[in-house]
Amino acid sequence: MKYKKGTKKATKPHIYGSPKIGHSTLGQVAVANIRIFPIEAKTKLVKLKEYLEKYDKLSSLKGLYTGVNDALGILSKHASNYGIFRLDNNISNNQYTIRVSNHNASAINYCGQDPNNVNIRIMIRSKKRKNSFSASQEVHLIEYVYYDELIKSCPDLVIKIIDSIIGYLSTGEYVDLSGVAKRNVSS
Repeated sequence: MKYKKGTKKATKPHIYGSPKIGHSTLGQVAVANIRIFPIEAKTKLVKLKEYLEKYDKLSSLKGLYTGVNDALGILSKHASNYGIFRLDNNISNNQYTIRVSNHNASAINYCGQDPNNVNIRIMIRSKKRKNSFSASQEVHLIEYVYYDELIKSCPDLVIKIIDSIIGYLSTGEYVDLSGVAKRNVSS
C-alpha cells in the first residue's frame, strides 16, 4: 500500500519479528538472536584490520561499525545489530552478547540479570553527539562509545577497537585497549 509523501507511514517488517514504523519498534524487546562463531569472526576481524591498514583508512571511524558487523556475521540493514556467542573452550554456561551500533543503547532491550549473560555494547560513530544511554536496574550492560574526536588522543584507535573485540571473542572480557572509550554502565 502506497501513501502520498507525508501522509502516513506503512508498516515494514522488522528483523526481530515485530513491526516497525519509522524509527520506533512496537512492543517487542530485541534479543541477541544472531549466533557468532568466534574463530571465524576473529579471522575476519584480522582481515578487516589488514585491509584498513593497507588503504590507510585509520583517520576516521566512518563505516567501521558496518565492517565490524560484517566480520562478526551480523548482517543487518538496521542501526542496531545483536549477536550472541559462547567461548570456544566454554566450561561455564556463560553466553556473551555483543551489539555494535551507531547510537546509544537502551539497556531494557537486553537480557536481564541472568548471571550467565555478559552484555557488551559498542557504539562507533564518526561524529560526537549527546549521550542518550538509558540504564535499567534489571540489566547489566556496559557500553563503550567511540567517535572520531578520540583519534586525537589515540591515533591507532581503529586498530585498538578491532583488537578489543578480538580479545572479547577470545576471553569473554572486553578490555578497551585504546583507553579513550567513553563508558556507560547499567545496573
